[in-house]
Amino acid sequence: KEIPNQRQTAELVERYKNEVRFLMAYYYSRMLEVYGPFPLVTSLVDVTESGDVLQQPHTPYDEIVDYLDNEFMELSKVLPSSYDDVNVGRPTSGACLALRARMLMFAASPLFNGNEDFRDVVNKDGTPLFSQSKDNSKWERAAKAAKLVIDMPEYDLYKEYLDDGSIDALMSCINLFLTTPTNNKEIVLSEDSFILRNKKIGDTISLNVGKRVTG
Repeated sequence: KEIPNQRQTAELVERYKNEVRFLMAYYYSRMLEVYGPFPLVTSLVDVTESGDVLQQPHTPYDEIVDYLDNEFMELSKVLPSSYDDVNVGRPTSGACLALRARMLMFAASPLFNGNEDFRDVVNKDGTPLFSQSKDNSKWERAAKAAKLVIDMPEYDLYKEYLDDGSIDALMSCINLFLTTPTNNKEIVLSEDSFILRNKKIGDTISLNVGKRVTG
């Protein structure tokens, strides 16, 4: 609901709540990328609870992926597709879909899809944290997720051109990382434009997960 004394409309409050959900999903996806399975907490837990309640077991990798897949899809339906220049850097529907596609690509890869090196990674009760069954349908799932991002009109490869009108591949790749989000449709999620204007080149942090395969 609205917060009149802070001049926050009901629509703005709802957007802020969804942005918080996005940040939770984003950082959970980063944790999954860096650390692998972790205890997935999806509700508030009282810090005064007993250790048995607070010390949750690790959640299997595929269960975390399925949870985040649903979160990113739901958020992509309620967050805006773009913002004006003042709000560049806020999460968008495209950012949700791009992060989802990236996560599903890792989940489909041999690293996490039937990797026998992880067969002994289990919880204390013996629950395996990584599936030992290779599932090729995960690649189809990842490809469909990526196609949703590729087909969005808000994004495109960054291009610079030679005098004859052909694409300058070298300068396109170089200047891809030296431009701001307002004039680079390949950037899906980045720091806001004010920060970008006031930091040195090389200090900016942006997420390029459009059609170009980048590291």
